[in-house]
Amino acid sequence: MRIFTDEEVVLWLEQHSIQANPYSKNSHPFDGFYQQRPIPSSGDTAAFAESLIRREAGFSSALLHFTDWAHYQPVQMSAICAIRSAAEDERLLIEAPGHLFGSEQEEALIQMFGLGMEFGWTAYLYFETELTYLAWEGELLDEWRIGPGQRGFDISMSQDS
Repeated sequence: MRIFTDEEVVLWLEQHSIQANPYSKNSHPFDGFYQQRPIPSSGDTAAFAESLIRREAGFSSALLHFTDWAHYQPVQMSAICAIRSAAEDERLLIEAPGHLFGSEQEEALIQMFGLGMEFGWTAYLYFETELTYLAWEGELLDEWRIGPGQRGFDISMSQDS
């Protein structure tokens, strides 16, 4: 796992032509699959995270970006820090909230994404396979899968349309 600052998250997304924050006012027209569903109640989030991530078997990398953890408890932060310690990075989550996982780190990704949902944190999970999840404060999960060949940074798309 590599740990990224917000700036490094943006750079990785641009390098992979992935739309950051699909709900932002700067997002491009969307042509693909979208759904929103509830995140299972406490205790089921680990299995839910596993089913979502295993569905993308064959991904080479995935970027988990925590964007809000306002109501965390110290024990929650220590659980996330324990996973981050494998990367030997001592920066605080607020300094470096992005986590890049390779396919060989699937278990750590499942664990961290599941914990984030369990804790009610908000996070984007971007796969280079054209899939993005947004976990909303432990309550809702948005899923976007873009159409074949459509990428978020296609210069030919106009932001005024």
